[in-house]
Parts: sequence; structure tokens; C-alpha cells
Amino acid sequence: MARILVTGSTGFLGSYLVRKLVKERFSVRCFVKNKEKIKNLPRDCEIFIGDITSKQDCNFAAKNIDIICHLAAQMRENGIPEQQYWNVNFEGTKNILEAAKKENIKQFIHCSTASIIGPVLGHPLDEKYPHYDCDNIYKLTKAESEKFVLKNREEIPITVISPEFIYGPGCLHYLSLFKAIKERKIAIVGNGKNKHQPTYVTDVVDGFLLAINNRKAIGEKFIIAGNKIVTSEELIIEIAKSMNVKLSLIHVPFLPFKFLSPFLGIPEGAIDFFNKNHMYSIEKAKNILNYKPKMSLNHGIEKTIGWFKTTYRQNR
Repeated sequence: MARILVTGSTGFLGSYLVRKLVKERFSVRCFVKNKEKIKNLPRDCEIFIGDITSKQDCNFAAKNIDIICHLAAQMRENGIPEQQYWNVNFEGTKNILEAAKKENIKQFIHCSTASIIGPVLGHPLDEKYPHYDCDNIYKLTKAESEKFVLKNREEIPITVISPEFIYGPGCLHYLSLFKAIKERKIAIVGNGKNKHQPTYVTDVVDGFLLAINNRKAIGEKFIIAGNKIVTSEELIIEIAKSMNVKLSLIHVPFLPFKFLSPFLGIPEGAIDFFNKNHMYSIEKAKNILNYKPKMSLNHGIEKTIGWFKTTYRQNR
């Protein structure tokens, strides 16, 4: 079986991918920065301690590897200096891609994000859409790293996977949303009609597995997303229903919310959640990779809430 290096292996998506690769009997090396998180990884994988921002570490990590799945990224968080996003998302990608070229890697799979495709207006966008929607530093650095990877497609076999709205047990990114619904401390900002395309984490992992060692995936970009598109209001109501929480939703104007959010400690991502459409075509992944999302939105939310309830009780 192929020897696979996974960067970002202790992250939410990375840890799911590593467990699946080990289960499928791939030889897996995990590129890990935080030693304390090693305990969350399977025993059957090799551990490499290093920093994606170090060229030397990337060179060592890529030794004797066939395929690299590059998932390491600085996610969007309040209070993170802009340079940190450039260091990890852009320079880190350059470092590991250059290391891959030196080692003649058979396939470099780059994890991008569908959210940089846009702006999305009246209909779902696909991989051919020529514009990037870079309205924050996270999106800007992810877009620049994707461009860099695609520019190198003639020098190294690359594949770009662009997931959208990844959720599932263990996802901390949307923890504040679930908590706000649980505590009935949520309102609809604006009209609540902007759209989302939630994707269960194991469906995203399936997208990666379908691309690995797949000649049809070389040089290509694939959007990996769920089947169902819902509005912000519909999603909140669905989560509340699964929690058995009765909400009396009120609507608040968007502009005052945007202005006051920094002072109220509201995560920056909440502005996008209520303001932008995130809906994409997955026809290319279906046709070329035979990608088929397996998890329904209802069941995925139920499984996520099961994990959330345990986490919520522990943190109270």
C-alpha cells in the first residue's frame, strides 16, 4: 500500500482521515506540531514532530513518502495575527509542496475550501468559476495557497479537494452555534435566507479516499459538499428540533449586528454565517470520483448533537 503523509493530522478533519487511512491499511505518517495531541491518533501510524512553517521539517517529513495529504491550516479565529495565516496557510503550503517535488511524490493532495469560490449569488457555483471571494485573511491566504498549488500542476501530480461546511462529532468550529441554540441565546441576523451546504466529516474523508491513487484526479480540483442546501434559519430550526429545544426566533438587522459583534465577543465567522451564500455543485466529483454523500443532514446533526451534549455537560 502507498505510504501517505498527512499534515494537519491532529485537526478535526485530519484525525478522521488518518483513522480511515489506517483502517484501509495504508502506511500513514502523521505530521504533528503539538505533542500533546498524539494521544488522539491511532497507534498504527508513524509520528513526525515538526512545524509546517519550517522548510527543514517539511523536507524530513516527506522522506520515503508516496502521497501527501496536506490539511494543515490556520483556521479563522478571533485575535490571530494576520502574519500567522500567511505563515501557515501560504508559506506552509509552499514548504511542503517544495519538499514533495524534491522527493518526486506520486500525488500531492491539497485541502482547500469551497468558501473561497464566489461570491455566490443565485445558483450553486462549480470548480470552473474564475473568481475568488477573499473578504477575510483566512480566505485570502487559502486562495493564494490554492493558486500556488495549481500553478505547479505541470511539475508534480496534484489534486485539490475543496470541502464546504464540514461538521460532525469533534467539530469545535460550530460549537458556539450549537451552544447558543441549546441555551436559547440565538437570533436570526438579517432575513435568515442565505444558504449553506453542510457536509458531514466522513463524506469529506470519502472524497479524499476516492482521489488517492486515482489517475482521473491528477491535475484536477473537486468540490466536496453535502447534497442538501438549507437556509440559515432552516439549519438553526433543524438543530433546535434535534435538541428538543423550542425557539422563539427573532430577527435582528444585519448592519448593527456586524458593528457590535467585536464588542460582544461574537466570532467573526458568525457574520459570514448569516450574510453569505455557500452553495456549490458537486457534479464534477460525482462524475469523475464517483463521490456520493452518504450522510443525510438530519442524521448528521443528530450524531453531532450526541457528541455536543457530552461536551456541553463537561464544560458547564
